Amino acid sequence: MNECRGNIEISGGVINVADLDFDALETKEKNLAKVLLKNNLMTEEVFGKYLKFKEECDDMGKQSLWKVLLRLEYLTQGDLDEYIEERKEPYIQFCKTLVNDGFMEQEQWEAVQEQCKNGKEIVMALSDENVMTRDNFLRSFIRHTGEPRLSEWLVSKAKLTAEQLKNAKKLQRECRLSDFLIQHGFCKENVVRKVEEKIAAVS
Repeated sequence: MNECRGNIEISGGVINVADLDFDALETKEKNLAKVLLKNNLMTEEVFGKYLKFKEECDDMGKQSLWKVLLRLEYLTQGDLDEYIEERKEPYIQFCKTLVNDGFMEQEQWEAVQEQCKNGKEIVMALSDENVMTRDNFLRSFIRHTGEPRLSEWLVSKAKLTAEQLKNAKKLQRECRLSDFLIQHGFCKENVVRKVEEKIAAVS
């Protein structure tokens, strides 16, 4: 874990980050990343991991809970497959409702069914056919059917504890660079906060 040693340079100098993409970051995050990289408080490898992670966050600044649970190893792929398998028939009925209500074209539904015949999971087939993303489908499905959320199902099956769920939900909102670094132990909180304060002071 990186410590804060000596003075932190805010401006000047050259950062060798030609292969890194800062465009996905807001100004504050971009400045924080550049200062941390310049002062060797964050490696390019860690920054690359953050950029990849950020791609998975939605426009509300959250990562899908099931992805967090998998990453923390609170959820296995087998558990996820079991949850989805139990809802295969309800998924089909909900898709038919989407067609009837005009939210999905009949041709799209037929293409989804064809993919399912070839072994594709229905939720992924919907994404492949550009009907809706996996997360959007699951949110709509739960909202309209009252089926238990994955987290509720896991707790009811004693596959997930309340404490684990609480921890996962906390990590779910870590899409900011500072939170990501702190939560994963890549940089101490006092280091990140000190850098943020120095940046704010010269902005």
